[in-house]
Amino acid sequence: MPVADSAYSGSPELLRFDVPRNMTDVDHYGALNIGIVTGSLSPAAGGLYESVRLPANRMAAQGHRVTVYGQIDSQFAQSRTAWAVTDLKAYYPVGPSRFGYSPAMKRDLLTSEHDLVHLHGLWSYRSIATFEWRKEKRRPTVVSPRGMLTNIALQESSIRKRIARLLYEERNLCRANVIHALNRAEAQEIRRIGYETPLAVIPNGIDVPLASSISRIASRHGDGRKTLVFLGRLHPLKGVVQLLEGWRMACASAKALKTDWQLVVAGWDDGGHLDRFKAIAHDLGISQDVTFPGPVYGEQKIRLLRSCDAFILPSRNEGLPMSILEAWAYSIPTIMTAACNLEDSFGHGAAIRVEPDSRSIGRVLADVLSDEDVLSETGRRGRNYVEINYAMDRILAEHKQLYSWLTTGGPRPDFVEAAPRALT
Repeated sequence: MPVADSAYSGSPELLRFDVPRNMTDVDHYGALNIGIVTGSLSPAAGGLYESVRLPANRMAAQGHRVTVYGQIDSQFAQSRTAWAVTDLKAYYPVGPSRFGYSPAMKRDLLTSEHDLVHLHGLWSYRSIATFEWRKEKRRPTVVSPRGMLTNIALQESSIRKRIARLLYEERNLCRANVIHALNRAEAQEIRRIGYETPLAVIPNGIDVPLASSISRIASRHGDGRKTLVFLGRLHPLKGVVQLLEGWRMACASAKALKTDWQLVVAGWDDGGHLDRFKAIAHDLGISQDVTFPGPVYGEQKIRLLRSCDAFILPSRNEGLPMSILEAWAYSIPTIMTAACNLEDSFGHGAAIRVEPDSRSIGRVLADVLSDEDVLSETGRRGRNYVEINYAMDRILAEHKQLYSWLTTGGPRPDFVEAAPRALT
């Protein structure tokens, strides 16, 4: 386990890239110097990895100076070239990786001359470093809780979070110039807690692949069955147990499902729950129909999505799941809970609603997976919905508008509630 507190010392020590400059973009906004502080710099961060990396890379490619500060983990070596930012500064944590203690990261941040720092995630040393940067530089900060302030999220490890809030997180959130929420539901949760900091509501975005590149391919299982995919971190809050129980119920009520479909539960084991999930599948008698391939990234994930016939996320708590956006981008008919915070999509027929309990899941799967017309139309509508609402160009424009407003002033963007507090 690495314990050295220093910037990554491989080759090169700090990853720097020459990026093309889009002078139209820079002329419009001015060349911004942005510091982005996040956790893991690898896909081990789950959806946070893609939702931070994609806009950071795009901003750097458009001529802005983007420095990303993050944490080294076991997958970093394979992921570092995916970051095409101006500076990528990676650090080994000292002590527990969850807290991410790194004096070197704080030191580098405090010696930087960023126009603005954007923090992604809470409950770690990164919050302390971001607050100290704002205090010393008297420049704006944006804090993205990323679903970590929902009532359900606060109940998990509640004692640790109450202590963290008292020691450092409260001041970080209260003194930020803007708190960034991914959707209206998250914004309402933040207001319910009592934070009066200005709120910007900007969803995650995605690079939607060309329609010609998402044609279906055969499943790696090669037995002719269709595939229902769950893709996310393997944690009880994601509804994995309820999915397994619901799958058994669906197969019992619609006999054809057992011969026509298989369930793939993909993702990284967050907290050591995988063995329990496998044991539950065995006890339910569905082990022959359920596969746990572990985490899938890059080309492996693309292959899984292209071989997928339906997608499900029965989560009890989300910010705004990248996996749903990815499923839509591949025209995959999607089943999800309201907790995914994409409520409007149900009204557009872009997703099928399910409750986060086994009976609802079983009933919906039995009804939907046998209806080719519903699946096809839902997939088509999902693709259209993500193109209109979550394409990266649109989301990135809102990020740049927010950054420009905080650093140079001007009219408040219409997606921001209230004016920013003075830099005191």
